[in-house]
Amino acid sequence: MCNSLYGKHEKRIDAKGRLSIPKKLREVVFKGNTSQVFVVTLDKILQIFTPEAFAQIDQQIQSKSPLNRKAREFQRLWGAMVSPVTCDAEGRVKITDYHKRYAGISCDVVIIGAWNRLEIWSREKYDAEFDASEEKFADMADELNFLD
Repeated sequence: MCNSLYGKHEKRIDAKGRLSIPKKLREVVFKGNTSQVFVVTLDKILQIFTPEAFAQIDQQIQSKSPLNRKAREFQRLWGAMVSPVTCDAEGRVKITDYHKRYAGISCDVVIIGAWNRLEIWSREKYDAEFDASEEKFADMADELNFLD
């Protein structure tokens, strides 16, 4: 099984606020069961990291001294941006009202596999962002030296 996340999936949040995660993505993120993972609110989208990626990021943040003002502010923000979620037996996660408001999600979402995380976008934000970004893809790849 590949341990990276790829692909685009269009989904709907049900009336109870649950989002069905596609099986291939769920197997990587939740390791095929209902283990706890964390939703991170960044860039006005929701992100669910693989447990390994989340642990690595979280450890880096925790390693900074709370005596450093910037580190303390960052740790405080990080703590507020992270929420635990579990996957139910049907492969669904609960999207809270806070998360829906933060990401501008009503019902229709796009789930993107982005290497070590899932990104959950409102359909409208996804359409606007990717219409603009698709044209810049080759330029971004050149700038980041991906095409060398």
